[in-house]
Amino acid sequence: MLWKNDAAIRNHWFPVVEQFFGTLPPPLFETGVLLKNNLAIRFSDSGEFRDILLRRHDLPLLRLPGWLLDDRGVPESPARTRFL
Repeated sequence: MLWKNDAAIRNHWFPVVEQFFGTLPPPLFETGVLLKNNLAIRFSDSGEFRDILLRRHDLPLLRLPGWLLDDRGVPESPARTRFL
């Protein structure tokens, strides 16, 4: 089951994740590609890295930052929005 906002969170953050992997230095780039492929195979029904942790039985790990900020009582603000 997709939890509330999981698709929005994914759409917001995956370009940042892809950029990170794309800017790895040459010695780490190949390892990064292998990591992405392994994660996609293990944690995605589609086999695509972009779809990891979106299976019906996956815990809503994409929501953890928001829950942690809520638990700590961090008010809504532009600074908080950077993390969500």
